[in-house]
Amino acid sequence: MTCNAHSSKPVCSDVLDESSVVFNNLKSKSKKHPMHGIAHVSESTDYERTPSLTAWNTGKDDISLISIQKSFKEAPRYSCYHKKGQKKGYKGIHSVLYLNRSMASSDKKPGPTPAIGPGSTLPGKPTTLGSKLIESGAMMLQSMAPVRQMNLHACTFALYGHDLSRQIETHHFIQRINQDFLQCAVFDSDKPSARLIGVEYIVSDNIFETLPSEEQKLWHSHAYEIKTGLWTLPGMPELLQDPEHKSLTKTYGKFWCTWQVDRGDRLPLGLPSLMMSPQAVDIARVNPELVKRRDRKYGVSRGDAKESRVEMAEPEWINPNADYWKQHGKGFAIDVVPVEMKSSGALI
Repeated sequence: MTCNAHSSKPVCSDVLDESSVVFNNLKSKSKKHPMHGIAHVSESTDYERTPSLTAWNTGKDDISLISIQKSFKEAPRYSCYHKKGQKKGYKGIHSVLYLNRSMASSDKKPGPTPAIGPGSTLPGKPTTLGSKLIESGAMMLQSMAPVRQMNLHACTFALYGHDLSRQIETHHFIQRINQDFLQCAVFDSDKPSARLIGVEYIVSDNIFETLPSEEQKLWHSHAYEIKTGLWTLPGMPELLQDPEHKSLTKTYGKFWCTWQVDRGDRLPLGLPSLMMSPQAVDIARVNPELVKRRDRKYGVSRGDAKESRVEMAEPEWINPNADYWKQHGKGFAIDVVPVEMKSSGALI
């Protein structure tokens, strides 16, 4: 994760973790005294406050102490002061660093960028006629075999694994590899302009039981989602959906969201977020307004679907490693950790 200075020259800085940041060659207004060192966040880590950070300067100049305050109004900001010598007071703000939080899968918004804003219009020029002709030719000349195998469309809801209050409507376009394994391209709608927001893999209970326990913690169960009518196949009568739903109640899914459209991202920013399925727990119940909006759009009734599925057999056992948060109250989020690159020998 990197920091960008609010100054004329880039600053070479790095973030060690959530509680410390490295400053290298940070320029002051005087442009005479580069700052170096590690700033550590104080005990208060409440983002609503402004915890202070301090760093002893390691450079060979007369800056002995850096005092920093962190603000999270728009983006995390490090306002850097320096103390010159032991007798003189603080000189004032010399640089402002913006922490690039788009590298985290949390719900903290990335720093200001043209890719974030109201509306869903993607940045970029309209598709040219030349590109459209190429695509038309490709449709006739190329097999597009994997895409053509997506034969089912399901509409349901998903919850962010690190914040179950963030809930989105999802559209799964499903490819069945075999009776025990499905793979889904997940979009935010079923319109031609729909945005690809992630991927979900679905496995049968037989396959799930063969996975290592650490892997199982990343998966969620589908029984509640199916039985309560949240999962539906738009346009298909409930009677025709029944065989598919009976099979899906005994499955588990792993869903990575790569585009957080609900927070206003107009491009896929940051890292994937692990998603969870709705469950019969208050914090994991889907917002009724989301369900009503979906039902009106497709002319379906979750209540009717739930009633028709009441006799549907439930799994005899749901592995407790799935829906991990229900047992432990903890979700999962991804962060970037710098690592040494492995060398594979001479480059060709």
